[in-house]
Amino acid sequence: MIGYTVDPDRTLGPVAVRRLLLLDFADPSAADAASRAVDDVDDGWSDSILAENTMATRWFDGETDLGGRPVWTHLWDQCFPSQGDYECHRRGESEAASVEAGIAAPSAEIVYVPVVG
Repeated sequence: MIGYTVDPDRTLGPVAVRRLLLLDFADPSAADAASRAVDDVDDGWSDSILAENTMATRWFDGETDLGGRPVWTHLWDQCFPSQGDYECHRRGESEAASVEAGIAAPSAEIVYVPVVG
């Protein structure tokens, strides 16, 4: 399981493509630095969040801590308002892409397009 807690009142703008970048930071200070860098980026898709993967070590209720270390310590939830913004990011033509290129941690990704209708 992967996930993080977020303020239930946080609004989410339009999302054409959502990408979850799973990250494994061995050093907590590297995770903090990456989180600050993500917070400083303004590519026009500010619904992006880099957060600790708190659900990986929780029971299905999301609260009971089972202990241990998750395979993916953090996830960067990237919400792109258009397919073009996503493609621009993937080509490395965004501020966030520069931040991502500077992250020295093992990673994997999940990409999906929400179905509307």
